[in-house]
Amino acid sequence: MNMKYFFAFAVVALLFSSCETEVELNAPYKSTTVVYGLLDPVQDTQWIKINRTFLGDGNNFDYALVRDSSEYDFSEFKRLVVEEYLDGNKTNEWALQEKEITNKSINGIFYGPLQTVYFFRPAALNQNAEYRLVIDFFDREDVEATTPLVQPNEITFVNLTSSQGLTISMATKTGENSFEFNTLERSFRPDDSAPFYEVVVRFNYTEKKYTDATHTTLVSETPKHVDYFCGSYTSEDSESGKIRYTVDGEAFFNLLGNTLTNDPSIVYQIGTYDPTFTPAPETQCFETIIYAGGSELYTYIQVNTPTSGVVQERPTYSNVSNGIGLFSSRSTAAIRDIPLINSNPQQVPNTGNALAFRFSQYTNMLNFCDPGNMASGILTTCE
Repeated sequence: MNMKYFFAFAVVALLFSSCETEVELNAPYKSTTVVYGLLDPVQDTQWIKINRTFLGDGNNFDYALVRDSSEYDFSEFKRLVVEEYLDGNKTNEWALQEKEITNKSINGIFYGPLQTVYFFRPAALNQNAEYRLVIDFFDREDVEATTPLVQPNEITFVNLTSSQGLTISMATKTGENSFEFNTLERSFRPDDSAPFYEVVVRFNYTEKKYTDATHTTLVSETPKHVDYFCGSYTSEDSESGKIRYTVDGEAFFNLLGNTLTNDPSIVYQIGTYDPTFTPAPETQCFETIIYAGGSELYTYIQVNTPTSGVVQERPTYSNVSNGIGLFSSRSTAAIRDIPLINSNPQQVPNTGNALAFRFSQYTNMLNFCDPGNMASGILTTCE
């Protein structure tokens, strides 16, 4: 037989045999427990999310909209606890309670806005202990996960505390109504319990909505904040025991201008006024916050970070036995109540921040006011 005819015949035969083959898209159903929990020794309530995977013969997007497809009924748990271990010995135990909350987005593919979460309220978490999540089922494989804690008390800021009355000088006064933005170099001392960190500067304000631009009749006032991201860092970024980060004043005010609404009927009150603060009364509006993450959380983020290489497939990371997900720890170290203008009597007050709020190209169209009248002649005093 001519080889080209044989080849054509073989291809046709293969096509017909392929058309007759049925492909089973869904594998045999097996539900897997999915856990996500981050213990935080700074918080008084610890939250854990427990769900399950699902698979059906029909459209799985339809199943995702059914709450029972991804949630367990509490009666399925024989034992649901978090145990505390110190030097290998069990020292405490807390039963998890269920709670229905209503804040889940309805824009995703899964059921919302209701969802079930689980919580416990310890008097305190021992930063030297390990914690084990135990999920015992009546009729399915039991699930466990263990994590140590991040120790926020060991994370310290260098040369900065809220009691010093020092501000974050985003700008420096250069004239009566002029200023220049600053780029600040700051640092903190990390701790071995946390391999990675994120630093933010938070600006606290109150959004006051009035009926019109005359600001005569107040409709609502809502405390809010804007977080300026200073970067992510790991323990490998430490030099001489310190991790350095940068605060870019112009980038901060640019963020405010892009975040807040330019509306003549809205007044933005800067922070809150503390008339009893020592060494001097002050308008407090800034915070510096360090978010510290445990080793399991760090590994989870590394594995799930999008890759720009040729190989796009990433391995799945989980520290949950007989399930998938993450059980780790995080915590925060923060300096709060940082003033708008330096109130330390040993330093000359710098009104650069107030001038930037009033005159910068990013915020001069916004109505900022100072509740403590610390920036008299620059910002209006809040009513």
